[in-house]
Amino acid sequence: MLRPLSQLRFPPSGSGGLVIDGVSGRSLGVLKPHTSQQVTLTLIALEPGMQKVSGLQLFDAVSETLHEVGPLADVFVRLPA
Repeated sequence: MLRPLSQLRFPPSGSGGLVIDGVSGRSLGVLKPHTSQQVTLTLIALEPGMQKVSGLQLFDAVSETLHEVGPLADVFVRLPA
């Protein structure tokens, strides 16, 4: 029997100045309790200025629950010189 997988999602939002480069959903495999997994996200800026990295979601396939992750960071995007 296959075990359910967790999935990290970064759906597009209508108000953000950042979008993910690539697929907006990524399988994390089976995550055990009290463990962590490092994930690299590449973002593309759509607007200059202060932007919030937010909207990240973690889907737990075992409980079929979608967890919203709070804001991760603020980044400043400047126009090229």
